Amino acid sequence: MMKRFTSQGRKSVNVIRLFIGFALLASTLVLPVGVAEAAETIEPDTPGKMFPESHNVAKRQKYSHSNLDSEISDEKVDCSIEENGKDAGAALYQIINNNELVKYDPVAGVYGDRIIIDGVDAGETLNGLLVDPDGRVFAVHMGKKTNKVKERKFVQILPDSKRFEELLTLTKNSNSYNAATYIEDDGVPYALLSQGFGTKAKKINLTKIDEKIAPISLGENTEGPNNDSSKVKDFIWVQEGLTVDNHKYFIVGIRVADGTLEVHLSDMNGKSALKKFPGYKDWQFKFETDDNGNVELDDEGNPEIEKYTKSEAKKANKENPWINAKDGEPKKIAIFEGTYGAAYNFKPSNDMNEVTSMFFSNNESGGMMQLKYVDEKFTLSKVGPSDPTSDNDGGGCPFTEVGDFGPIRVIDVDCDIQTDAKGNEYVGTDTYFQIEITNNSSEPENFEIYATVDNPEDGID
Repeated sequence: MMKRFTSQGRKSVNVIRLFIGFALLASTLVLPVGVAEAAETIEPDTPGKMFPESHNVAKRQKYSHSNLDSEISDEKVDCSIEENGKDAGAALYQIINNNELVKYDPVAGVYGDRIIIDGVDAGETLNGLLVDPDGRVFAVHMGKKTNKVKERKFVQILPDSKRFEELLTLTKNSNSYNAATYIEDDGVPYALLSQGFGTKAKKINLTKIDEKIAPISLGENTEGPNNDSSKVKDFIWVQEGLTVDNHKYFIVGIRVADGTLEVHLSDMNGKSALKKFPGYKDWQFKFETDDNGNVELDDEGNPEIEKYTKSEAKKANKENPWINAKDGEPKKIAIFEGTYGAAYNFKPSNDMNEVTSMFFSNNESGGMMQLKYVDEKFTLSKVGPSDPTSDNDGGGCPFTEVGDFGPIRVIDVDCDIQTDAKGNEYVGTDTYFQIEITNNSSEPENFEIYATVDNPEDGID
C-alpha cells in the first residue's frame, strides 16, 4: 500500500488529497487511513459534468402549495436525509409490498422509515410513484381485476395520515401504470403517467386536476420483442434535456438484457430513441445472511457463500447463460441484468444550469444504480444496495441536491485541528479517516481515493 498526503497552510482553501493505490477484490473493505506527512498544496479540480451543459435553461417559477389544485394536501415527506444533524443529500422513496412507502438512505445504503398505507386491500397495489419538488407524493391506485380490467385512480399518498386520497378516476384497463415522473412544462407542474415506456402517456396538471386529460406520445421503439420498451418499468424527467445524436430528449428509462444496457429516450413529442451499450455481464457471489440481513462469516472470518442446487443452477443458466452456474458451486448474482422499476432524478434548485443526476433501482437482484452520460456514451454503475422486488416504484424531490454516495464512503473522520503562529487553524498530521470501499465488479479493481476537508475558518471545501 502507498500513501501520500499533500497540504499547505493557506487560509482560502485547505484541501487534503490522499492517494491510495491497490487492487481490491469483489468485496467491501473498511479502511482506516491516517495523515502521514505534510507537503504542498493541490488546488481543487474543476468538477466534471455528467451531461452536456445547458446555458439556456429557463428559471423555474416559484413552486408552492398555494399554486396547486385545492384538493391536493400539504402533507409531504422529507426531501433530504440527515447525517450528524445535517442534510446529507436527497432522500429516495419507493413503494414496495404493494402498500409500503419506504425511505431509502443513499448515504448509508439502507432502508429507513416504512409507512404502511391504509386502504390498499388484498389484490390491490400502489404503482406509478412520483414526488413533487416539496415532497408531496402521488401514485396510481390499482384496484382488483374484474372482467380482466382494473379500476385505476390517481391518488395522493398522505404520509402523516398513512392513507391515500383519490384525486382523479382514470380509465379502467387491464394494464398497470407502472411508470411515472414529475415534470414541468412552461413552469406548470404535471404528473406524467404511462403503461411502460413507448406508449401514450397521461399528463395531469397539478394546478388544476381535470378529467379531460390530453395524452402525449412518448414515441415507439419497434425493433422487436427483445427490445420491447414496455419492459422499461419506470422513467425520469431530465429538466435540461439530453442531446443525443443532435436531438434533445427529456424522458429516460433503462433496462439491461443479456448484458447490454438499453437506454430508452423520448422528447415527449412523439420521437424516441434506443441506445445500446454492451459490457454489463458483471456478477458477484451471493452471501449467506442472518434474519437481520447481516452476512454470515465462517470460522476464519470469511463470508459464507450460498451454493447452487441442481434446479437453481438450471434456472440461473436459463436466465443468464454467461453465469455458467453449476450444482454445488458458489451462487452468483447478475449485478445489472433485468428491469429497473424505480427511477429518480435530482438537481440543485439554486442552479438550473446544473445537470440532472439519474438513478435506477434493479428489480431482480436489487442494487441502486447511477446512469451517466459522458462523451455521447451512457454508463451504468452500482452505488448501493436495494431490496429486490417485483413491485418497485420510486421517486424523490426532483430539485434537491443529490449529495455524495457511492462505492466509496467516508464513515468517520477524526480531525487533528492545529493553530499556526499567526492564529490560523489547519488540519494536522494526526488526522484519520475511516473509509468503506465496495468493489461491485467480479474482477479486482485498482483505484485512487481523494479526500477533501473543510477549512475550519471559513467552511469552504
